[in-house]
Amino acid sequence: MDVKMVGAPIQLSDQVFSSGEVGDGIRKQALILNTAKGLVVITGCAHPGVVKVVTRAQQHLKRDVYLAMGGFHLKGVSASEIQGTIIMLQEMGVKKIALSHCTGEMAMALFRQV
Repeated sequence: MDVKMVGAPIQLSDQVFSSGEVGDGIRKQALILNTAKGLVVITGCAHPGVVKVVTRAQQHLKRDVYLAMGGFHLKGVSASEIQGTIIMLQEMGVKKIALSHCTGEMAMALFRQV
């Protein structure tokens, strides 16, 4: 097995990329799949903010994000902040989302309404 430290965005294999480290405090990486419908961005837990992660993917691959999925790290965040995130993702052209563990119940409910 070949282990490699990844700091900047990098291509891992055909149509599969790492976002590289995103954020200033707790830095995270996302997996990006380049598909026929657009980019699929898979977060573990988007500590730096899902908008920053999606922005990195779009800037690196110059394509729209079709699907953002994973933990959006919105548990315990105010409804207005969640609404702001929803609006930004819509404005960025994200077509679909799939939420998981650290997104929080309130955020899941607000995303469901949209």
